[in-house]
Amino acid sequence: MLSRLRHTIALATLVVALPAVIPAASNAQAPTSGAKPTRALAPAQPLVTKKKVGSTYYTLTLATHSALVPAPDRPRAGGAVATYGDGFLLVTAAGEFYRLSWEAGAGTLKSERLPLVVPFNRKDLLAAVTDRDATNPFRITGLLVEERDGNAVIYVSHHHWDKAAQCVSLRVSKTMLSSATSGTAATWSTVFDSKPCLPLGKMWPKSGGGSDESGGRMARYPEGLLLTVGDHGFDGIEDAPRFSQDPDTSYGKILLIDDAGTAVPFSLGHRNPQGLTIASDGRIWESEHGPEGGDEINVIVKGANYGWPLVTYGTEYRSDVWPLSPTSRNHGKFHEPAVAFVPSIGPSAIVQLRSNYLPHWSGDLLLATLRAGLLYRVRTSGDAVVYTEAINVDMRMRDIAEGRDGRILIWGDDGQVYSLTLDAPTHGSADSSRQ
Repeated sequence: MLSRLRHTIALATLVVALPAVIPAASNAQAPTSGAKPTRALAPAQPLVTKKKVGSTYYTLTLATHSALVPAPDRPRAGGAVATYGDGFLLVTAAGEFYRLSWEAGAGTLKSERLPLVVPFNRKDLLAAVTDRDATNPFRITGLLVEERDGNAVIYVSHHHWDKAAQCVSLRVSKTMLSSATSGTAATWSTVFDSKPCLPLGKMWPKSGGGSDESGGRMARYPEGLLLTVGDHGFDGIEDAPRFSQDPDTSYGKILLIDDAGTAVPFSLGHRNPQGLTIASDGRIWESEHGPEGGDEINVIVKGANYGWPLVTYGTEYRSDVWPLSPTSRNHGKFHEPAVAFVPSIGPSAIVQLRSNYLPHWSGDLLLATLRAGLLYRVRTSGDAVVYTEAINVDMRMRDIAEGRDGRILIWGDDGQVYSLTLDAPTHGSADSSRQ
């Protein structure tokens, strides 16, 4: 079934003009909080490239919105997207914010640079190291928008360099954005910093590049803010600390952070939890990376231990077993995943579709991936995954959001904006899925 679905993609490319004002080039100086955004004229004919994508029930249009925001200065740089009003709020890898909205009566997006910048000090870290590549895992990892009475509370998770202590933490910063004034930002405040701070050269980055296992997704829970924090590569192998099973550290956990900034483990035993969403029935769904295989979708239960790094359905890289559980066939006393993926797919963001834009999909989960080039539609029943449908989009997806009208926005790992919408039916044709 998966094999057939992976190849149900029709190549029909269409190029249309996008009349918009595009922000300044990526080497332009970012404005400070509260300053007027820098704007520059767009190329004469910026382009939107479209192709059809096949799936069960629907033919979809995947559109690439080229040059909508500045290109990142490095690959796999991070950033995030969230629903905001009738459109979306995007934070780029450089910490710049853009309001994205649909052109009236068209399938094209326009962008507006907002006078808001994440307090993200990668430049200070670059000044302290000789290897620029060592700072690549230092990134913006998540975005949460809570709209209240015409204003929006903005939470951003990102790495932070402590220059005095020479260490790195995963931080959550918070500010207020006024939708009525196109974004007048208050001062950023720090909500949370992970502990321990990871000393440069000893724990950041960990040997082998494991420090990009950062997590950083957020969701609003009745008792506070949920934040996923990856193990940053500290899995107990090769004498590394085993952070995920240590309740006194922040790493390898889903944390519950109260209004005072106090963080306690909500669940533990996680490796790299890249996706988090709370469904309409209150269930908490999470997606995370295993090692070589063993990627997971989990139903998160308060107080549960998901076993990492003591158990996994994956293996050590360049090996056929996981050394901490070489004979394990299940997770034993630990909480089992709802589904595991072998081989790895590199799961990133996970969302639940709430609108009736695609009625046959309403209530399903969408799981983005970084490795497989596939977008998975996940049908659930209670705590169980009934089936997954693999939809070939042929890209690395860093984040995904469903708009108020049901159209889907994808933040590509290449720093491009993509949209997924219902394909317009051919004139005179019948489509039973919309009848």
